[in-house]
Amino acid sequence: MEELRRDIILNDFMKWLRENTAMKQNSINQYVLQVKKFLDTYEEIELENLKKYLLSRKGDRIVYNRRFAIKKFLMFLKKEDWIKEIDKLRTYLRPQERRYERYIDFQTFKDMIEHFNDELKLIMMILYDTGMRISPIINLKIKMIKKDKDGTYIIGKEKRGKIAKRYLDPITANLLESFIKDKNQNDYVFRKIVKGRWETWWECYYRLWKELKIESRRFLGEYGISFHWVRTSGAKELYKRYKDLVMLKEFLAHNSIQTTTRYVESGELRSSEIIRNEKGKWR
Repeated sequence: MEELRRDIILNDFMKWLRENTAMKQNSINQYVLQVKKFLDTYEEIELENLKKYLLSRKGDRIVYNRRFAIKKFLMFLKKEDWIKEIDKLRTYLRPQERRYERYIDFQTFKDMIEHFNDELKLIMMILYDTGMRISPIINLKIKMIKKDKDGTYIIGKEKRGKIAKRYLDPITANLLESFIKDKNQNDYVFRKIVKGRWETWWECYYRLWKELKIESRRFLGEYGISFHWVRTSGAKELYKRYKDLVMLKEFLAHNSIQTTTRYVESGELRSSEIIRNEKGKWR
């Protein structure tokens, strides 16, 4: 595609994403990058070319975020009929044989984190206790850790600016208190100071992600575990005990109950009940 025309399209697409979605700039950049790769590969924006691009592989895997980027691009182009055709590719975009199951049972998880360093072990326990994503944990500051009559809790900002209040198991809270004893109120809990400045979110995430991959592979084998596995595994364990999909949706701060259903794969949770019943599990 002609370079000038491509750049105009990409600039307009980026502007449209900013004005019509709640996406953060990092996500916008990723979507624009996927569309740029498509425009660099194919001469014309045609449905068949889009299908080929979506089904193309990188190494031995399909790039899954392409579909979401392309769907937004088609919304930008007002190609609703094409979106319906793209959605029909879902079956082919899923791996026929999953490389791994996004679930680890609690006892295996508990045994595994005993081999982690103190920082990584604490992060995994907080993720399991709270059901939060890794993003608010990396952004956690000392002043966002608080106590009330029910115990120690943390305040985190989830997707779309939602503020989540999540309690910690007493054992997790004690480990956290020891971990932060020499820090100030405005300090980050897990970000480190590098060359006189705090790590950026991405620097911290990448450092922790590498540690998690290395350590979990030693215990679980080739694929190890991801931070999101902790969230999905914890959700399934909670659903087994409470059988209440609505409460689980609230606990995980999902917008749609369909998303929660995908986590637990079926079924029909009050956060206060989870807080009360889950205390003591790390003993």
